[in-house]
Amino acid sequence: MKLNEKEIRKAWDLFHPNGDLAEIRVFKGKNARRGYFTDAETAIQALQKLPEGTQVYHAVQKLSADFQPPNVGVFEAGKAVKDADISNYRWLILDFDTIPAHNNSRNATDAELSHTLDICGEVTDTLCSMGYGFQRPAIIGSGNGYHAFFRIDLQNNNNSRNLLKNVLHTLDALYSDDSTEIDKTVYNPSRIIRLPGTFSYKGEQNGGRFAVIEESGDNSKINDANTLQRLSIHFEPATEATHGNTKKAPF
Repeated sequence: MKLNEKEIRKAWDLFHPNGDLAEIRVFKGKNARRGYFTDAETAIQALQKLPEGTQVYHAVQKLSADFQPPNVGVFEAGKAVKDADISNYRWLILDFDTIPAHNNSRNATDAELSHTLDICGEVTDTLCSMGYGFQRPAIIGSGNGYHAFFRIDLQNNNNSRNLLKNVLHTLDALYSDDSTEIDKTVYNPSRIIRLPGTFSYKGEQNGGRFAVIEESGDNSKINDANTLQRLSIHFEPATEATHGNTKKAPF
């Protein structure tokens, strides 16, 4: 299958440093398999054996030290990582979806992706420059949208999940429009995200793009719970479903 090995190695250094165990989940049609890896080279070797058209995702939050994978270094059928298997959130994930491509019917056009990147840039610039104290995120081009990853370190518990949920709802209400949507559901701990260095296919698999790391971000400091809380207090349930509005963030 098509791989950009350099991007996979960069992603591994960013998301799975120090030999941390990572889950990679792969899909080919209705068939799903998962594998567990501790280094990029073993993961790349296993991915090279997969058929063209395979979709590749990875879990980015920290697995519990008690988690015992059935096997390491191979893809096989079986149960994937569950929310309860995650000990800590390492990332606040902002998933900027290009809406026409969101239903898997086709690839986003260059113009649609450009608009989504503009929204991503507006949101991340605001969070990092308007007194909220956010550090620069890693930016990933997923092939049909963009992801921003802000470094955090929160225990996996109800308080953390609710805090991240409120942040996502706040940003969706403020910035989503008819062309780009900020996904409100990516706060669950075991969420999987497309692995950089692998190919994004839509519809009949014509065209498509590699997922790539656009910016590595500033991971020298952690965005703490207080930083997230200052943003989440702006969540207004009545505005949750409002898209295409002209309201801007009150900060």
